[in-house]
Amino acid sequence: MIRQLSFKFSSLASGFFAAALIFGGAPVAFAAIPKNEIQNAIAERLNKYQSAQSWREFVKSVPAGFPADIKTMTAETDKLTLELDGDTYTLGIGYRQVFMKADFERVKKLLTDTALWKDLYGLDAEATISDAADGKFRARIFKKVPVISDQDYTLEYKQFEDGGVWFQRATQAEDKKDFALRDNLKALERVDGGTLLREVSVVYILRWYLRALGPQVRSTMETEVTKLNHALKCAAESSEPVTKKLAGECWKLAEKSKSK
Repeated sequence: MIRQLSFKFSSLASGFFAAALIFGGAPVAFAAIPKNEIQNAIAERLNKYQSAQSWREFVKSVPAGFPADIKTMTAETDKLTLELDGDTYTLGIGYRQVFMKADFERVKKLLTDTALWKDLYGLDAEATISDAADGKFRARIFKKVPVISDQDYTLEYKQFEDGGVWFQRATQAEDKKDFALRDNLKALERVDGGTLLREVSVVYILRWYLRALGPQVRSTMETEVTKLNHALKCAAESSEPVTKKLAGECWKLAEKSKSK
């Protein structure tokens, strides 16, 4: 049976993924959630942006998430409503933008060398599962996050280029906590003075009761993504060689950051 689906946007709100964590509407019973269908619908949406032309058109359509001033660092979110066979599910769609005065290949190494990620992103376990082969690899993301449950999931990464844009797609392969459905697309470009990273991520939280913690969860997620931005920028712009030591030092500095 072919399922009918459509997406609708709501107004933009501050805080990366916040909307996904306080989704509205009547709660859907956990057993009734069509996880495969929702994951496929998310994938179909991000598939549309996997060319340089479609990506740049998309960027222009979301000025709050991707400001024209590329030096503006962002971590923003919006609500994304999915209608599936007569039922409505509210997802979160997040936008991230980071300009770095850094060499393109150096930034790409930070995004692909999973041996660095535990130190660079403050993870609580090593991320490496498999080495890159044919532009593909898997990584484990395990992190203890305040307020919400510990995050422990595996992402499958695929990398490709089109029209001067280097893309990295990360689709969820497994969530050991059965906490959420996830998919994201990063785009890396050479720009005047450095390298620009933009990312769009879609998430559907399976634990509907977390909406009761809305304000606290929003604050927590915004803080965490702000740290990721600052850690990446620090490691990219450093004159030191890219090492686990540098990655760890940048994460420590990022933990002290409070602004986007």
